[in-house]
Amino acid sequence: MGVIAAIGAPALTSCGDGGAPAGTNAGQAVLPTFVKFPVASADLPGTNEGVTDGYFTYPANPPRVTTGVPGDGKPITVMMPAANAIPPATDQNAYAQELNRRLGSELKVAWTPSADWSQKLATTIAGDQLPDVFNLQNETPDFPAMLEAKALDLTPYLAGDAIKKYPALANIPTDSWRGAVFNGKIFGLPIPRGITTSRILYRREDILEQLGAATVPSSFADFLELCRIATDPGKNRWALAGLPLTFIQEMYELPNNWTETDGNFSHLFEHEHMKDALESGRQLVASKVVNPDAFASAQAQYKKWFDAGTAVMVEDSLSAWQGFQRRGATVPGFKMAAHPAPGAEGGKGVFWLGKPNHSITAINKKAADRVETILNVLNWLSSPFGSEEDMFRQYGIAGTDYELNGSDPIMTDQGTLEIKANPVYLTGSPATLYISQGEDAVRARHEAEEALVPLAVKDDSNGLYSATASRAGAQQLKAMEALQNDIVQGRKAVSDWDAGVKEWQAKAGDKMRLEYEEAFMHMNNA
Repeated sequence: MGVIAAIGAPALTSCGDGGAPAGTNAGQAVLPTFVKFPVASADLPGTNEGVTDGYFTYPANPPRVTTGVPGDGKPITVMMPAANAIPPATDQNAYAQELNRRLGSELKVAWTPSADWSQKLATTIAGDQLPDVFNLQNETPDFPAMLEAKALDLTPYLAGDAIKKYPALANIPTDSWRGAVFNGKIFGLPIPRGITTSRILYRREDILEQLGAATVPSSFADFLELCRIATDPGKNRWALAGLPLTFIQEMYELPNNWTETDGNFSHLFEHEHMKDALESGRQLVASKVVNPDAFASAQAQYKKWFDAGTAVMVEDSLSAWQGFQRRGATVPGFKMAAHPAPGAEGGKGVFWLGKPNHSITAINKKAADRVETILNVLNWLSSPFGSEEDMFRQYGIAGTDYELNGSDPIMTDQGTLEIKANPVYLTGSPATLYISQGEDAVRARHEAEEALVPLAVKDDSNGLYSATASRAGAQQLKAMEALQNDIVQGRKAVSDWDAGVKEWQAKAGDKMRLEYEEAFMHMNNA
């Protein structure tokens, strides 16, 4: 799993047939009006668009930003994945009980472990047993056709200025809403993640400083030398937890999956410098600066190696920052940093932006008579950072689920168990940078974001649909990942990449290209 877990893999947008060209998002007219909903002033405002506002502490005395009770007294049935252990049942969960009281409607949640989610969702759809509200992730097959058949069209309630009735939902950025629009209709509410889904290369700066090697590399050659200095098998230390192929591809300024020029789409795999990136990856593996167990290990193991100092650098999502900092707080002298990829031959590389959303939340057509109540509840759950509603949603009941240290909530054991019930996969407010480990941790990540965002490139297929990507893309992607693994580990030559690309084009790539181009043209003519 090593390289695959670290690879700059194309994001497969899943949708389906029906209506306008597959998953074509509407033009600007259908998108909700964006109205920023500030509650607390940031200690470190993002000076570049896309940089997360940073807060050194949770704002004191958070104000309530909604009025009344959003629910109607009747239960709302919900289906969503559980990324962690399934929380205690409501009758044994003080947080869930208080959440239902504040909402004025009980959330009757059917939890499913993330590993079983796709199969459970498919079975539920086939049996016509969808609840009032349900989460949909990108791999859902035949997205537009399924949404047309099962999900309520929310366009009349949310398009344009209509969304101003729900101020917290209007606070969700426009880029996120593009991922909830199909066939010219708003079929769901985005769960925004902003920059946090992007992958970066983390560094144990404390270890590099001890080695006298904290200088930021200015080319691939410098990076390789840094990795050699950081690696010491005798001390059970390797420079890299896994092969950071995204970081290497950024050095060569490769496209972030699909790129569009004058309506024409081309793919990362087809780029002239893709083989250069693979050769650089092969050199890192051959130089034995990657943990020798990397290719048989998963990202969770990579994290453990980085925490322990067994790996000095690891590629992971930006959202992992808080976890690394939290665990690092127990390590004497722990210091962490990240920086953009340098250009392979000098200068600057690029930074691949991740998807703006985790997933979307849809409302069942059968719940049409309660749509405004459900939207009121989802608006409450999307209340912005620094509000009383957000404080409760994230941390629960004071004195039970958390204790205050100044204005910062510190979770209790009961809260850690119960807050797994946090309805994080229903909706949410825009990403905010708040790390309970304090000011230095916030500053470090904010500085990294300020350096990364000016180099950002998007995946131009985001918000577009390809039936081929939905049905055959994942299988063909696995084949290309296997080829990449073979090449970087020396089992195949870099020159074998050309034949692999031709096979990928024949089996999926060329059809995906045409479908994205058609969807792009339709969107821009809408």
